[in-house]
Amino acid sequence: MVKLHDRDPSRSQFWAFLFFRMVTVYGRGAYKKFASDLETEALREWQLGNAQLLHFYEANRRQLYEIDYEKVSASLSSIVASCFPGTTWRSFACSLGVPETELQGIEQRAVGDKLMPLQVALQHFYPSLKACSKPCSLGHLADILKERGRLDVLYKILPQVKGKGK
Repeated sequence: MVKLHDRDPSRSQFWAFLFFRMVTVYGRGAYKKFASDLETEALREWQLGNAQLLHFYEANRRQLYEIDYEKVSASLSSIVASCFPGTTWRSFACSLGVPETELQGIEQRAVGDKLMPLQVALQHFYPSLKACSKPCSLGHLADILKERGRLDVLYKILPQVKGKGK
């Protein structure tokens, strides 16, 4: 019998070896049970991670609403914009409160500035909503992302958000 500590396998080699041994020694049923247990554990960790993320944004909601988006737009706009490919950016910009009329011609401006259309909207039009007494804070952006179920974007901007909140 080969001892695992006598070898120095990489992680993938280790798991392949372990699955092979399980199937040959215990049969396919043990492999399926092990795979099912791994899947259940991964789902549990994913749900815990989502709960912790939402708790962070909820616990810091007041502080995030005090941060003017214009102050963080340079670091966050490109990250947020990269998460909305194609024409999906347009509905997101509207949900932030940017009027549809302001979005006309934004794609041409984005090409000229070598930016993504949503990036232009977030850097130029979203901060200008403050003049119309509409919310345009980091907290408002986070709330809209939560409403739309875009936890992926909230995860991506989390390091910058934690840095700004201190």
